[in-house]
Amino acid sequence: MTTESDDVPTPWPVVELREFPGVEYAAYGIARQQKASGGIPMIRATEIVEGGVHVQEFTFVPPDVARRHPRSTLRSGDLLVVLVGRVGEAAVAGEEHAGWNVARSLAVVRWTPEGRAQQWDLWLRWWLKTSQSQSYLTLSSSNAEHMTLPLQALNRLPVPVPPAPVRERLLSLISLAERKNALN
Repeated sequence: MTTESDDVPTPWPVVELREFPGVEYAAYGIARQQKASGGIPMIRATEIVEGGVHVQEFTFVPPDVARRHPRSTLRSGDLLVVLVGRVGEAAVAGEEHAGWNVARSLAVVRWTPEGRAQQWDLWLRWWLKTSQSQSYLTLSSSNAEHMTLPLQALNRLPVPVPPAPVRERLLSLISLAERKNALN
């Protein structure tokens, strides 16, 4: 039996997150938190649960502190990645989170408009759930009292870059599976 060369899949290119298509940057949040009774809401790692942002009790930072951290001031569509504790768990910031900030225990992955239009944000959110990604994140983390992933290690996360038709088909199937799972 002969095999046409077109039948053999070629491996997808793999790039580090910092060079991934559509990534503007990845930054961590406010390191020295000065909590306030009012001000700018701040999301913590404990509030990233099962792919969503679930704020039970608001934590605020003074507006002047938040202004000094513009790279972690949220925009709708930013991907929030847990760096401390449940390393690699991720959620997407919604419209309601725009203008909020995040704690040091989270990274904010900011996307270019082209990256979001091509759904690279969804691809990365899915990739973070894979065993390959989780293995890399675990091996790259320090295991002190709480597992901690340095931002530099997140930026070096290897991410496959499938061709657009393959990516679109996979994301469609993943989206369908996630919707079915949510119904159960």
